[in-house]
Amino acid sequence: MFIEDVNSEFSESIRTLRTLLVAKYQKNKTIMVSSTYSGEGKTTVSLNSALAFSKIGKVLLIETDIRRPSVLSKTNLSEEAPKAGFSDIIQGKAKISECIVSLPGSEIEVMTSGTRRSDLTDLTSTKKLKTFFDTLKKHYDYVIIDTPPIQPVSDTLFISQATDHNFLIVRSNVTKLIGIKSVIKKLINVGVS
Repeated sequence: MFIEDVNSEFSESIRTLRTLLVAKYQKNKTIMVSSTYSGEGKTTVSLNSALAFSKIGKVLLIETDIRRPSVLSKTNLSEEAPKAGFSDIIQGKAKISECIVSLPGSEIEVMTSGTRRSDLTDLTSTKKLKTFFDTLKKHYDYVIIDTPPIQPVSDTLFISQATDHNFLIVRSNVTKLIGIKSVIKKLINVGVS
């Protein structure tokens, strides 16, 4: 949407978000984007934010939803995307260079979720995940991490402990206040503020 209609209200909102984040946070940081449940717009915001950030720096978008990936369905990457991805790197079955592809028509690079597994916490530790993200930050100005929703699965709570900044997408008239409070409590309980 950001590329297709640069003058839309949505595109302007994404540029405003980028401006606020650039003013508040330094480059070479990881930005995790999540939501309480699916369908609240986290992947849409992640992808479009990555496109906006690509206008001012080098960007990597990582899809970490290894259970229900959706980045490929929102892009025209289906045929070009490597089979290996995030989950394969975490398991030591692939190299980073084998898992990154450029998004056609843009200046961003994408790492898809890779081979599906049932639970990220069975594959790695928070410390190893942080080391992996720190390696990526040396090569990219912005690393945007699209995650699964927080309420139904534990993966995002795990990822949030290894990232620099964590954002919760809330969809107007859809996201329930009780869900937001529950997610915030879960994040605080794992030491994420």
